[in-house]
Amino acid sequence: MGNAIRGRVRGARALLAALVAGAVALVLCAGTALADEGSQYTITVTNAHAGQTYTAYKVFDVTTNGNDGFSYSLNNSDSSKGDFIGAVNEAIPGLLVKQGDSHYYGVDANMLTAETAKSKLVPVIKQYLDKNGLTGLASATADAEGGNVTLNVGAPGYYFVSSTTGSLCVLNTAAPTAQVVDKNTVPTVEKMVYSVSGDTSSKQDYSNATDASIGDTVTFRVKVTAPEGASNVVLCDQFPAGITFDPSSVKVKTVDGSDVAADKYDLDTTATNDYTFKLTFKDEVLAAAGEYLTVEYSGTLNESAIIGSTGNVNSARITYGANMTPSEKTTATVKTWSFNVKKIDATTKNPLANAQFALSTTNDKNGIVKFEKVGGDDSTTYVRAADQNADGLLTIITTDDSGIFTLQGLDSGTYYLLEVKAPDGYNAVSGPITVTVNADGSVSGHVDGTVAVENSTGTLLPGTGGIGTTVFYVVGGILVVGAVVALVTKKKMSAHK
Repeated sequence: MGNAIRGRVRGARALLAALVAGAVALVLCAGTALADEGSQYTITVTNAHAGQTYTAYKVFDVTTNGNDGFSYSLNNSDSSKGDFIGAVNEAIPGLLVKQGDSHYYGVDANMLTAETAKSKLVPVIKQYLDKNGLTGLASATADAEGGNVTLNVGAPGYYFVSSTTGSLCVLNTAAPTAQVVDKNTVPTVEKMVYSVSGDTSSKQDYSNATDASIGDTVTFRVKVTAPEGASNVVLCDQFPAGITFDPSSVKVKTVDGSDVAADKYDLDTTATNDYTFKLTFKDEVLAAAGEYLTVEYSGTLNESAIIGSTGNVNSARITYGANMTPSEKTTATVKTWSFNVKKIDATTKNPLANAQFALSTTNDKNGIVKFEKVGGDDSTTYVRAADQNADGLLTIITTDDSGIFTLQGLDSGTYYLLEVKAPDGYNAVSGPITVTVNADGSVSGHVDGTVAVENSTGTLLPGTGGIGTTVFYVVGGILVVGAVVALVTKKKMSAHK
């Protein structure tokens, strides 16, 4: 009876030891249990990321006395691990101790806390993966749904599990069926565009869409977040035809806004069908970046820009890890607007030709906007010129028989339509016409974005053969009558004398 009780006590102690070891291993995303030398040893990775490959590397052998005692060792019988052993002892002096004249090295487990393993041992292991004897024993790839993957390692040991995301975790196991939770996140990317009406120093002025005039420079910001251990992160950015990329504008910054040295990344501006530029981060800059890195760059909205709410979409994505896994695309959109002008008779509402207009950003001619005609000689569409100082641009636009023309490539804001000359026989509009283009492209107070400008005809001025001649006749008659009266009066006065 006493032996049975002692056996149950030993079993309980062994189970308790396994639970304690598991709790320690969870700090390094791992679990622990007792060994069963006759079983097939597996490591199940839970919460695996879709499409990622996980590989188990055996770092140390492990044995147990069947109770709560464990010992770890490293076998260097083929002398392949010499460099690794030296690097480990440099990082954690005295961790590996050679056992006499044998090729075994004992592991001083008292020196290997969870924090020490993570901060000092893991970096060394990463350097020696797939070389110096640290070769992968088992690999498995998660399917498109992610979930769990199982690695058949075949023996107990202290294992290091890697992922092709570049994120890594450690597993300390002596269990036939151990589990490790992939707590790592995959790298992410977020793209925004700077609102041209805001303050460039403020992050709040960046959003996923803005509007601008053709010729304006717009600034984009991409935020790249990479978890600890991420590797091989590459940013690919695609500009639309309506925005001209400026290769000299690319800047990489840390989370506090400090510039990252250009030797910490490789910039490729040789455009392909897949990207306008490609930026490859060196692993060390991601590790030192902090919470995230930002990449800022700019482009100019050009005459090929799409007009209207669809906008000009700039997209970005990253690839990462050994498999160059692509992220979802993230986009930012730059929109530019238009409005129509319709010249009509105030009474008949018929269109009027030969009216001349100019558009200004001020209520006088000081802010005249210059345009280029698009679509051929018969076109009535005009697009804002990207270079407002170029030769041969139009400042005056004349209506044709339709009375309608369209002005494109404008930012939201207030403009002033100036009637330079009215059609023959009509009075000119008094003063500038205020046109307000809203952030959604609508025009305040005007249906369908059409600004109707009405002209009225005037009355005839007095002619020289009209009432003016009659006046002369009347005045002449009065003078004649007066002369006759004066003459008769004079004669009567003479006779009286």
